[in-house]
Amino acid sequence: MALISCPECLKKISDNAEYCPSCGFPINAPKVYKPKGTGCFMQTLNTGCLIVVVIIIIAIVLAGISAYKLKTNKNAEKTELKSSKKNKKRALIN
Repeated sequence: MALISCPECLKKISDNAEYCPSCGFPINAPKVYKPKGTGCFMQTLNTGCLIVVVIIIIAIVLAGISAYKLKTNKNAEKTELKSSKKNKKRALIN
């Protein structure tokens, strides 16, 4: 065990010390392990939020598809009604 000088207060401390006992300056402070994220996107947005956004987008797409199909079905029914009315009128005329 050797004595070294604290870089902050210049007092003699043990080289095994994690912090200077006088001023608290970190000498051999344990390193904190911080795992890296899986990319820029995942560091800024958590997966729960991502799942909610994807579900909302899917719901909007499905609503648009069903509205389009409903509109085309109504247009087909209107066309069919018009043609059947014309056929009835023609049958009455003949």
